[in-house]
Amino acid sequence: MLAAQKRGSWNGTGSTRKKKGEMLNKTGFMKEFPPYNWLIGTGEYIEDFSEDVKEEALRWIRKIRFEKYGYIFILDKHGTILSHHDETLINQNLYNHQDPNGIYIIRELIRISKLEHGGFLNYNWFSRPESNEPGDKIAYTINIDDWEWTVGAGVYVDEIRNILEQKKTALINKIIKNFIAIFIVLIISLLLTLRLSEKSGSCNNRKCKQF
Repeated sequence: MLAAQKRGSWNGTGSTRKKKGEMLNKTGFMKEFPPYNWLIGTGEYIEDFSEDVKEEALRWIRKIRFEKYGYIFILDKHGTILSHHDETLINQNLYNHQDPNGIYIIRELIRISKLEHGGFLNYNWFSRPESNEPGDKIAYTINIDDWEWTVGAGVYVDEIRNILEQKKTALINKIIKNFIAIFIVLIISLLLTLRLSEKSGSCNNRKCKQF
């Protein structure tokens, strides 16, 4: 068919050195080379191509940071860490790791990610980015079905408290400033009223004397 068309893409199956005897899906492109009556082509196994795409995606995701210490983590279906801010954890399997409260963190993150819209998990992580100290954390995960990945991001609870405390402090300061502004306006209004009253009184006294 391709020989008749002179050029074109094709899909088929083939075996690899890695998996001898196993037929895998393959795709490629072929073109005729008339001077030698050749058909020159190239092909790649779909599985290999997918792995290349995954690796490229991981390289990109590992560089992502947000806020001060935020990052994206990725787990495979077996609980192996594929992406994390701590590079020493990459390719480690923590499926059976428990936090001090007995929560199987990785298991639960994977389980929750498979819910219809993903979900949140509260747990204690053993290593903060800025200090390597443990801390209470809340994370949200979703599942990427085609790649069998659990993708998530989280924030430490005390960071949320700090943000709320900053918001609270800012609100209190704003209320105080508004109160002071209102108080100053009232004082000025009162002084003006007293001043006008004094002038009015003086004027009335002069009229009384003239009368």
